[in-house]
Amino acid sequence: MINLTASIENNRKNNDTIWSCLTFLLRNVLKNTDSVKRAGIIALFGLGYGCFADITGISVPCPIRYFTGILCPGCGITTFFLSLAQGDLNNAKQANAFIFYTLPLFIAFYYLGAVGPHSRVSFLVNRFFMPLYLAALIAFGIYRNI
Repeated sequence: MINLTASIENNRKNNDTIWSCLTFLLRNVLKNTDSVKRAGIIALFGLGYGCFADITGISVPCPIRYFTGILCPGCGITTFFLSLAQGDLNNAKQANAFIFYTLPLFIAFYYLGAVGPHSRVSFLVNRFFMPLYLAALIAFGIYRNI
């Protein structure tokens, strides 16, 4: 027989833990309102562009691919995000595998770099991780055209 009181108590503890984690993250993110505004504006623009591209089928072509025929490291990002929004992970991975595998890492390090702009972690992220990420992105662009 299921103990309903214990089940309700466990559920309340889990919700309290989740709530406390969310409030901790929100408090730390909201300390740096400039990065929140920047991320929000980018997210809204991307969402609007994605909706427009999905509804009309019209999207901005990659200028590098248009003029040279070479796939740039960012080619497929629109398809990636549209597929991700529809829950089609396989198509998202095919659209841009580098972004598929590294986007969560990029978001985490962007957050770490933005939360404490004068912290040691922020220094390491901005000084080492972002240049390495950019170099890996360029290497991916070269690799996908070989």
